[in-house]
This record gives sequence, structure tokens and C-alpha cells, in this order.
Amino acid sequence: MVETARRFDRRLKIGQPLGRIIVPRLKLNKVFVHGTRWRQDLSRGPGHFPQTEIPAIGQTVAIAGHRTTFGAPFRYINKLRDGDEITLELPYGTFNYVVFKDKIVDNSDWSIIKSLGFDAVVLSACHPLYSAAKRWVVFARLSSVETMDGGRLAFWQPKSAAAA
Repeated sequence: MVETARRFDRRLKIGQPLGRIIVPRLKLNKVFVHGTRWRQDLSRGPGHFPQTEIPAIGQTVAIAGHRTTFGAPFRYINKLRDGDEITLELPYGTFNYVVFKDKIVDNSDWSIIKSLGFDAVVLSACHPLYSAAKRWVVFARLSSVETMDGGRLAFWQPKSAAAA
């Protein structure tokens, strides 16, 4: 799957649809694009930071979205809690993540898109509403992958799920 992801990544162009992001708690089910330019990319939906990896490479995938404009896909990002699910569907697999942390950072804090040392997705949006002074950031860890051929690979499980 890693080689398939790398081939897919090499063909990506800025502004191109990349996959679908599904966040049940936010009732979000939208296509996300490759790029985070304000009008060209984020006006079309959440945008993947091109400086970060795509799923299956084993690193951080970062996605930004608006809270007040262009359909406000991340309007309620502040409602996400530990244990909530985030799913990224791409042509080569479906990647399921579980939220484990959130924090507020300065809008100039680029450390949020750095590798965490494991497969993760990071969502970010401006904070507070109607301001770009800070960013609300949500971190989620890969929990399972459904491959193109229907196989399923399990990864990390949150403590609450493991105890159940």
C-alpha cells in the first residue's frame, strides 16, 4: 500500500481533489483537496497541507478548513473529543483515525504539521470564530485501514475501546 500511496502522491497537483473526509460528530462528509490556498483550494472544501504526507506513508497528514466561510466545514472543530472518529477515504484505501488531543496555538505555529512519529491526521481551523489570530488543532491517531481489496488492518486502539 505504501508504494501505491507514493505513486498517487507523485501525480497530485495543487487544487486537485484528494479524497473524502468524514467526521461523524461534526456531520461532515466532504471532498478535501490538495492545497491550502485561501480562495483557490479552501473555497472548495478542506485542504491538505502539501508539506505533509498523504495516508499510508506512516507520517502526519494535516488538513485545514474554514469555520465561517466557504461552507464552514470545520465550524464545530472545537466539539471534537477524545475517542471521536475521523475517516479519510482515498482511491487506494480508507483510513480510520481516533482523536486523542486538541489544543489552541498561534496562527504562526507550524509545529502542528510536523511528524508525530506515527500515522496521524491533524485538523486545524481559525480560532476564535471570525478571527485568524489562533488555530484550533485536533490530533488523531490511525486506528485501522481498509485496503482497496477489502482487507482490514488494525492499528492503535484508544484505551477506552481496549478496556471495553
